[in-house]
Amino acid sequence: MIKVILTDFYGVVYDNFDWQVIYERVHSDPEKSEQLQGIIRQINQGLIDNETFQQAISILAEDSKHPDQPAVYARPTINRALLEYLRSLHGSVRIGLFSNGYRQDVIELVEQGGYGDVFDEIIVSSQLGTYKPAPEAFLKALELVAPGVKPEEALMLDDSPRHVVGASEAGLNAIRYIDVINAKQQIDDLLS
Repeated sequence: MIKVILTDFYGVVYDNFDWQVIYERVHSDPEKSEQLQGIIRQINQGLIDNETFQQAISILAEDSKHPDQPAVYARPTINRALLEYLRSLHGSVRIGLFSNGYRQDVIELVEQGGYGDVFDEIIVSSQLGTYKPAPEAFLKALELVAPGVKPEEALMLDDSPRHVVGASEAGLNAIRYIDVINAKQQIDDLLS
């Protein structure tokens, strides 16, 4: 029986990047790819904020040369359909937001959208001393959201295949987020 749902922020609750564009423009260049990994480590450790992270990605992906197809969206979106669904589940399960992002940015964006009440706990990796996809990161986040709940009683919803594998290795049920319809169906199946 699922008692806890953990969800990722960037790419699930909040969408601000076109990762396919980033992959095409950055990962094809080993030097840029290494720079991207360094920037990702900095945001994962809470050393830089979201604005700095977005600016760095935009520069690496050369968005100024591709105004018609930017890697960083000018108007990021909150996944209202998913958040309303999670809000409908709140009370029957504990819900935690677990991100490798910068804590203050995550909290502000959730609250600005009017969805602070959806989550029992908002956790970022920098609080834990480890970050996704490490299995221990998922276990530490679970303990903060619902002390004593077993990993098999929890679910992690994430858009990153690596993070889904890490959550599974930690013993959590893990769903790769593709879209809200697919996520709702899979979550409903696990809850029934």
